[in-house]
Amino acid sequence: MTPIMYRSDFNNSIVREPAILSLLTKDIYLSPLGYDEGGVDHTSGHKVTLSPGSEIDYEGIKLKYEEFIKPDMAAMMSGGDVEMGTKLIVTKDGKDYEISPLIKIKSGQFEYTPAEIEEANLKVEVSKIEQSNHNADLIISKINGDNTTPNQSNEILSVTASIKPFVNLVWAGVVIMVVGFFISMARRLKESRVIS
Repeated sequence: MTPIMYRSDFNNSIVREPAILSLLTKDIYLSPLGYDEGGVDHTSGHKVTLSPGSEIDYEGIKLKYEEFIKPDMAAMMSGGDVEMGTKLIVTKDGKDYEISPLIKIKSGQFEYTPAEIEEANLKVEVSKIEQSNHNADLIISKINGDNTTPNQSNEILSVTASIKPFVNLVWAGVVIMVVGFFISMARRLKESRVIS
């Protein structure tokens, strides 16, 4: 399967062409959402992976992954702008803060929106979320303080996959209707000749 995504010279917009694999009982659609070239960035901080409901301690600050913020599936299927992220509960000195770092996909490009808590001198950014189990890769750092290190990021292609069951029955119905139309036309023509 070869889904295609390219920038149109006509209106400078992203064009997405899904790939379709036709099987006996179903069709599989694979449509591209976005592409990130990767490269060297300078994101600072401590990298951790959290699953929904889990928590960690970072320099006396407790972070709990409360829930996954789901993207708008209708916008995702149509290739529109979407955002997803994590809802985190941060506890410092007995005080709770609720933050939501996000990943936004706009015109096929990824934008990462970190969440900051000035009282805790904390910044949290989500770099990746697994769609299967909603595990999130987070980058935790301090707002004040230089802890920047170069990181090599890989190329990322995001796609949506969907299964359409029994599409062949739809096409079989169309073929039966067309054949039935021509049979009825032939019978009517034959009847009209007999009457005349």
